[in-house]
Amino acid sequence: MKKALVVDDTKSIRLLMLKSLELKNYTVALADKGTAAIEMLESHTYDVVFLDIKMPGLSGKQVLGWMVQQGITTPVVIITAFATVKNAVECTQMGAFAYLQKPFTVEKIHRLLEQLESSRASSLHEAGLLLGQGDWEKALPILSSALADSPANPEIYRLLGIAYGLSGQPEQALKFQRASEIMK
Repeated sequence: MKKALVVDDTKSIRLLMLKSLELKNYTVALADKGTAAIEMLESHTYDVVFLDIKMPGLSGKQVLGWMVQQGITTPVVIITAFATVKNAVECTQMGAFAYLQKPFTVEKIHRLLEQLESSRASSLHEAGLLLGQGDWEKALPILSSALADSPANPEIYRLLGIAYGLSGQPEQALKFQRASEIMK
């Protein structure tokens, strides 16, 4: 099951996000401030993080900056009631996947999740094409990033098994192939 972290200081937004994500079969963790988000990110992995940009204490932008420094590549959707071009550009440059302006609807959240899944599928497709051409060197970084984003996806493990097989590392290849079979 996919996992999401929702960080917002407004209870009604957290509840809307919780229900919207549960409808898409996500397990949802909630935080009401940046420091709580960091604690959760230190001990758990998520498939997506929804992060309010303006909160008391640590802002969403500061949490995003911390995530980048820590090498956490989980896709981040910035949530804000104070949309400015400057904030959108800065957060996108920091690696945010999308920018969601309040107020928003359940349908808008679901469309964002579909875009995220499409983006992930596109990356896996690209890695598969590279492996088909025998180019494991270009495929491995794509697959490593995909694994960091979606550690429960058996297809990533299968493709990593192929990549390591092509690279001449049969032990690693076997390890990932077995993991893929176990996860199915």
